[in-house]
Amino acid sequence: MNEKTLNDYCEFIIDCLHKTAPIEDTETGFYSIRTPDIGRGRLIIKGANRVSEDTYMKWTVRAVPQAGDLILAREAPVGNVGIVPENVKVCCGQRTVHIRPDSARIVPEYLVYLMNGDEIQAKIKGYSQGVTVAHLNMEDIRALVMPQIPSLNIQRRIADILSAYDDLIENNTRRIRILEQMAQAIYQEWFGKVDKENLPEGWKETTLSDVCERLTSGGTPSRQNESYWKNGEINWFKTKELADSFLFCSEEKISKDGYQHSSAKLFPIGTVVMAIYAAPTVGRLGILTQPSTFNQAACGLVPKIGVTTTAFLFYKLIELRTYFNRIAQGAAQQNISVQKVNSAVIQLPPYSILQKFDQVVVPIMNMIKTLQQKNANLRQTRDLLLPRLICGEIELK
Repeated sequence: MNEKTLNDYCEFIIDCLHKTAPIEDTETGFYSIRTPDIGRGRLIIKGANRVSEDTYMKWTVRAVPQAGDLILAREAPVGNVGIVPENVKVCCGQRTVHIRPDSARIVPEYLVYLMNGDEIQAKIKGYSQGVTVAHLNMEDIRALVMPQIPSLNIQRRIADILSAYDDLIENNTRRIRILEQMAQAIYQEWFGKVDKENLPEGWKETTLSDVCERLTSGGTPSRQNESYWKNGEINWFKTKELADSFLFCSEEKISKDGYQHSSAKLFPIGTVVMAIYAAPTVGRLGILTQPSTFNQAACGLVPKIGVTTTAFLFYKLIELRTYFNRIAQGAAQQNISVQKVNSAVIQLPPYSILQKFDQVVVPIMNMIKTLQQKNANLRQTRDLLLPRLICGEIELK
């Protein structure tokens, strides 16, 4: 039996333009999909750059992405595949590949799950080349050998089952976004309109170091010592995992031995973690939901009891993000020092006001945390089901 390749199931597989589209309209323009905007199955539209209609026309001259098309990341992270949703106009950014499935032979929603599954991902990782950054060649993408493909009816059934999880995740994500906007609006109403030149009674100007019990960077155990990473039980977060949200479970974990014999430091629940290295992550945040540690590209801010709170500190740091990015230095990778974070000036209200602020905002943040945890559980269940459905291990009844 002749082996079928990805190219056999597609109308076309074309490379993107090898240059970055200029950002010209951050509010109403067309979405420019870069590799960080490609999730496992869905595109991450929130936060994607926008471009003008003129740029959109130039960047879609080879083909205009339409609903049901796939976009593959050739680099960083290599192999992620997302599907273009209905009623959204996008163009492909640098280091992406535009794939149009032949719907007479394969269901696009099935193909996106198949390509994100273990079998195809293993092949993609095997093809990946590059000393510093793994990347895929176009000929290898087109030549990806496909497993046996079931009938269109079975493809649709599998896609429907897995899509149900992604639909729930998407719905929760929309609710999270609304709650985040509510919390941000409350912070702005309470603290964003304060005259910094004429502070209200009881307020004072101080620094972040004065309102934190600890404000230090993280660390990384040696990769040479396997015992530091084998059977790890302590969360060790990387800056790419920071997304202005709660932190539950890290991609990598370290052992107690690795923690005790390295520069890694354990931070308590409620610590606000902030990225201090490498654009575009400088200033991105996370809140620890259990004692954890993180790499040296981030710092942890532990609120001083009776002085400030996690909620106020979190939204204050969002407010300071523009300032931190403005003072970031470095030709290759922008970064800010822990010392500059420590010395950042803030306007601090009386603790009694912060307690009242917490009474209003913390319930909203708890709802956000609950929804984020639900999404994490849904993703885990979907990812467990995906390979079993694809290989036929689970009967479709």
